Amino acid sequence: MLFFTHCRLGLAASAWCSNRLQKDQNSSAKMVEWCNMGCYTPRLRTFERGFRLPPIDENDRLDADKSEQRLEQLGDIRRQAVALLARREHAHFELMRKLSAKGFEDALIETVLNELSSEQLLSEHRFANEFVRSRAAKGYGPNRIRSELQARRVDEVIIEAYLQSDWDWFEQAVRVNEKRFGDKAVSDVKIRAKQYRFLQYRGFSPEQISAALRQKD
Repeated sequence: MLFFTHCRLGLAASAWCSNRLQKDQNSSAKMVEWCNMGCYTPRLRTFERGFRLPPIDENDRLDADKSEQRLEQLGDIRRQAVALLARREHAHFELMRKLSAKGFEDALIETVLNELSSEQLLSEHRFANEFVRSRAAKGYGPNRIRSELQARRVDEVIIEAYLQSDWDWFEQAVRVNEKRFGDKAVSDVKIRAKQYRFLQYRGFSPEQISAALRQKD
């Protein structure tokens, strides 16, 4: 009787060991399959020895999330900046101000604008050239245009370069004065003073204004 009992115990133990071995083999095969499929990550349980890999550090997870958000914001800033530049040329400062008003971080905006400048999509020279031509065509003089470019933080060297190229501001003052008051000579002091103030408001220098008024004498 005792002999049969030992036999049963031996058979049960053998069956248990065989079953355990089969499970381990299946688990190992499953792990290999997951690795080959690219699905095996540190979050999945390792089947070797029943251990788990260490969990992902929460700080690493937060850093990864922040990096992803930063890339998304940089993409949004670039799209909006390019859309604004497609309408007209912008100075670096005014584009910075417009994007900042939309709630973007200044550091990220600066990164994008520097990138656009390196790609020649954003140019202070093109902006200054277009701005001078546009304002001069509307009858404004160099002092007024200079002040407006300075308000947009354009470099002084760039401003002077485009104000002094291709423009005869004395002739411009004459044209603007004649368009507003006609080309007839005026002896009335009050009328001449009115013309002087008008040209001064338009941004012409005292020398340019005097030349324009003498043109009628």
